[in-house]
Amino acid sequence: MTHWKPGGLMAVLAWSTILSPASAQLNREQIQIIRDTAASICDTVKEAKGQKSDLELRGDVNANLAGLIGKVVNIGGSGKGSLTREEFEGLSRDATATALEGDRGCRERVFNKMFDKLGEAPKPPNPSKSELILLNAVRASKRAPMSFPGIDDSLLKKPISPGHIDFFVAQGWPEELMELLFIASVKVKPEVHDRIERTATAKCTAPPDEPRTEQICAAIDQLKTERQLAGCDEQRGDRAFIFNSARNICSMAKFQTFLRTSRLLRIRALKREIFEYVPHTTLGLLYYLGELVAAQNYSERPYLPRILVGTSTAGNIVVPLFVVRKGVPPAGKAAVQVVDDQDEPFYVPPPEFGTPDEARSMQVLDFTSQIIPWPQPLAPAPAPRP
Repeated sequence: MTHWKPGGLMAVLAWSTILSPASAQLNREQIQIIRDTAASICDTVKEAKGQKSDLELRGDVNANLAGLIGKVVNIGGSGKGSLTREEFEGLSRDATATALEGDRGCRERVFNKMFDKLGEAPKPPNPSKSELILLNAVRASKRAPMSFPGIDDSLLKKPISPGHIDFFVAQGWPEELMELLFIASVKVKPEVHDRIERTATAKCTAPPDEPRTEQICAAIDQLKTERQLAGCDEQRGDRAFIFNSARNICSMAKFQTFLRTSRLLRIRALKREIFEYVPHTTLGLLYYLGELVAAQNYSERPYLPRILVGTSTAGNIVVPLFVVRKGVPPAGKAAVQVVDDQDEPFYVPPPEFGTPDEARSMQVLDFTSQIIPWPQPLAPAPAPRP
C-alpha cells in the first residue's frame, strides 16, 4: 500500500481545516488509514485505466474500501457505528468516479469524499464475542497470532474441562458436532479399532434393520466416496491414534468415518466406554475452527465440512458445520462479519433455519463462546458510608 502525506506548511494548514469538525470522530491512525486507502485507489485506477472496464475498476475500489471501512465503521449494519449497504455503494461510486478523472488532485479529493462520509459515522462499538471468535479463527487459518484482550493465555491452554463436556452432552447438542469440537485425538486399541470397522461393515452390508442404520450407513458411504474422489491414501496407517484435523478432506473424513462407525454401533465417543480421547484445549478448539476456515478458503482442494445430525422430521441428515466466506457479504447476508489484520473481509452467512441444509455455524460460535474463559466484569465499588 502506498503511503502518502501532504507536504509543506500550507498543506498542513489545509489538512487541519479539512479535518476540523469530523476529526473528533476519527483517531489519527484511522485518518492515516483513509489517506493510505485514497492513495491506493488512485494508483490502482491509474494503472488499470484503459485495461479494465469501469465495472472491473469499481470492483478493485470496493476491495480497497472494504479493508478501510472495516477498521473504521461497520458495513451493512444499522445504527451507531455503521454504514448502510447503500452508503457503502454510494461511497464506492464516488471514489471510483473521482479516481477516473485522473488529475493530480485525485488523492486529496478521494480522501475528502471518504473522510466526509466516514467522519459522520461514530466509531464502531467493541466487537461481540462472536466477532472475536471469528476474527481469531481467521487468524488461526493463516497461522497468525491470536489475541483475546483481557484473557490470560495460560487459561486458553488448559484442556476443556469434563464439566463443560458433561454439560453439553446433557443439553442434547448434536453428537458429531460435540465430538469434533471437543476431541483432539482418539486413542483406541488396534484390535478394538478393527472390530468396530468389521462390525460396522457387516451391519451396513446387511439389509437395514431400522431407518437409523440406513441413514448412518449412507453417511459413512458418503465419506468414503469423498475420500476416493480426493485421492486420499487408504493405507491402514496408525490404528491406535486417530487425529482430528480439518485442514484437508482426507484427514477430516478419516476421523469422521471412525466417529460414524462408532455411532452406528451405539458407541458414544464422549462417554469413553470403549476407547479414550484427548480433549481439545480452548486454544486447540480455536485452531480447529481455523482449519475449518482454511478448508473452505485456502485448501488446495477446497471443501465444506459437514456433520451428521439428527432431526425429528428427517432422521439423520448431513449439514454444513461452520460456513465462513471471504469477501464483502451481499446486503443482509452476514450473521457475523470481520476484517482481519490483512484488511481481508470474512463473514458467516445467516443459517437457513428450518431447511434440511441448515448450517450449524451460529451454534459453533455459541458453543465456543461458552468454552472461552472470558474476563469477568468488575464488580461495582461499594457505596461510601454515610
